[in-house]
Amino acid sequence: MSPNLLKDPADMATMVAGQRFFLRAFQTEPLAGRIKRLAIPNPERLDDAALEDHCRRFVKANYHPASTARMGADGDPMAVLDAQMRVRGIENLRVADMSAVPDINAGNTNAPAMMLGDRCAEFIKSKG
Repeated sequence: MSPNLLKDPADMATMVAGQRFFLRAFQTEPLAGRIKRLAIPNPERLDDAALEDHCRRFVKANYHPASTARMGADGDPMAVLDAQMRVRGIENLRVADMSAVPDINAGNTNAPAMMLGDRCAEFIKSKG
């Protein structure tokens, strides 16, 4: 099954803009002095079409996907889950995995995923 990464033109435009941001960063000190040469994308071809080809080749889902159904305060426009892991606007649906965390953690996702599942089970049992 394909997650349809970059299918939406706005997603591709965002990725190309991100590539351009990093290319500028690589040309700015103090980073510029530490980079001998650009390996990828091809430094001889940095037009939008080439950067799109580069993104199609290298953009993929994170090994441990997280933060795709952000949990947050009622006023957070990016939060689709409330503090009890309920999907806003849909009755009787909760998300009890790493999708719920607001930011990807730096370590392995196993322990926080187990904690989220356990916490969500407590919410369901208490009818919260």
